[in-house]
Amino acid sequence: MLNPKEIYNTLPPYIFAILANFQGSMLAGGALRSMIDQTPVCDYDFYFNSPDVADKVRSFLTDAGAIKIFQCPENKLTTFKLNGMKIQLITIKYFKHPLDVIALFDINAARHIFTVEKDKTMGILHSGENSVSDAENKIITLHSITWPLATFKRIERYKNKGYSISEEEWKKYLKWIKNSPDSDDEILFYVD
Repeated sequence: MLNPKEIYNTLPPYIFAILANFQGSMLAGGALRSMIDQTPVCDYDFYFNSPDVADKVRSFLTDAGAIKIFQCPENKLTTFKLNGMKIQLITIKYFKHPLDVIALFDINAARHIFTVEKDKTMGILHSGENSVSDAENKIITLHSITWPLATFKRIERYKNKGYSISEEEWKKYLKWIKNSPDSDDEILFYVD
């Protein structure tokens, strides 16, 4: 079981510094899932409550010597590399509450978000319904799909980590694809 105190105490220093020093920054997704399923962390995904907080974090990373390795054309995703860590600043939208972020996630096992309180003494973890058990049991269930190609690629990566997906979930995925409009934006603004 994921425990906020354990997360708080095991985050890499720069990741913790972002959460502790920039209120409105939120760590979400696969890095937290990795703490449950014991798979290696691929990246640290940050979401924000305002463009101002995102800009301050971008400046903090640049000042710390992080190297920008990707920026989408409309500035909706910026990826940095720092001390071997991939850090993604996702600014496709700004969120007032952490639960609003994970409501958009496609794979239930990754629906976790962590914030640090203003006094920096405690972290708060929010998880989607059954998200912890899906990660513990390495089961892929789909919550929501915005970018079908990104979801497909993510499913494949999860399968490579030992996750399984049922026929029922594949059918759900295919139904979403059938009902979604085609969009070139998915390739251009691919958020992973």
